[in-house]
Amino acid sequence: VFENTTLNNTGFCGYIAKYDADGNFKWVNRAANFLEAVAVDKWGYIYVTGNIVNSDIFTGNNNTIQVTTRGGFDVGIAKYAPDGNLLWVRTAGSAAEEYANGIAVDDEGNCYVTGHYKAEAEFGSFILPYEKEPATTYRPTRYFITKLDKDGNFIWARYAYSSQIGFGTVSGISININSAGKVLVSGKNHTASAVLIFEGGTNLSSTQNATGAGFIACYSSDGDLVWVHSIKIADCLPITSDTLNNFYVASNKVLYKYDVEGLLVYEKEIIFDNYNGNNR
Repeated sequence: VFENTTLNNTGFCGYIAKYDADGNFKWVNRAANFLEAVAVDKWGYIYVTGNIVNSDIFTGNNNTIQVTTRGGFDVGIAKYAPDGNLLWVRTAGSAAEEYANGIAVDDEGNCYVTGHYKAEAEFGSFILPYEKEPATTYRPTRYFITKLDKDGNFIWARYAYSSQIGFGTVSGISININSAGKVLVSGKNHTASAVLIFEGGTNLSSTQNATGAGFIACYSSDGDLVWVHSIKIADCLPITSDTLNNFYVASNKVLYKYDVEGLLVYEKEIIFDNYNGNNR
């Protein structure tokens, strides 16, 4: 219950709620089964992404859109107007499982989503390839990043995967766009000693610990890979940028700063009292 509004649901249900600058409730609507990330553009339009299971309902103030997955979990992406009207919903995925983790929006209203997939996957008309070791039923994940325009059309989709085909697990975690239009993604390569292979043939050797490594990848707005770097901590989480277009990415104990050209400015360890591995 939100103020005088009740959100009815069965099972798992994500929701998006809006409050004004003074904390007054404006509206609430149902989104993906498992809502993961939200972004807002300069006009106040709201973009959400998450994971949908089997069949799911997205609601707006005046409309409802129902979507059905290809099987397992699919990626769900939706856009809301500032008044809570649901403008569109898009899905991406395969008969296996796909997960979205991060979303960002640029100054033209294009949105970018990152996460991972576990079988040949459809992102609009773009098909991301997949292969696994024939002798095992285990499906390692591949990283994806995709771009949609303001009307929900898929513009491009890119991927990366581990050189250890049978066991490598790679995922995009967080995404940010600076004022120069560069798109930066942080992610995880969970397999120690594995090489990351990006679409187009760029290979990244891991600077890993025993549980894998993090990575950051920079793309142009057209989807071209500008640069990519390995980070020695696998727990690579949020990413952001400043007014000078420097990028910052944090793990559970280290903060990294990169300039717009991808050069490392500094690496600083974050010290916690009584650190237990769960501090954030």
